[in-house]
Amino acid sequence: MTVGVAEVELSGRVLRVNSRCCELFGRPMEDVVGSRIQELTHPDQLGKCLAQFDHLGGSDFVIEERYERPDYSIVWINYSVTLAPRCG
Repeated sequence: MTVGVAEVELSGRVLRVNSRCCELFGRPMEDVVGSRIQELTHPDQLGKCLAQFDHLGGSDFVIEERYERPDYSIVWINYSVTLAPRCG
């Protein structure tokens, strides 16, 4: 099974994703990369998502969230968030 992978800045801007991640979001890569995760997250889940990121502070967490695809279908994604070390 291929896992969806995304690299996201703390601000929520999506830097990189793999093709499986795009499949899960139901969007082409050029629509996902450069967007903000806040734009992809279902509005009912957004508060929970932002609260988790606000408290990240180096602690990894797992969260399950609902995303709405452009065709209005809903997908639930269970993902792990890890703060990557800064380079340089």
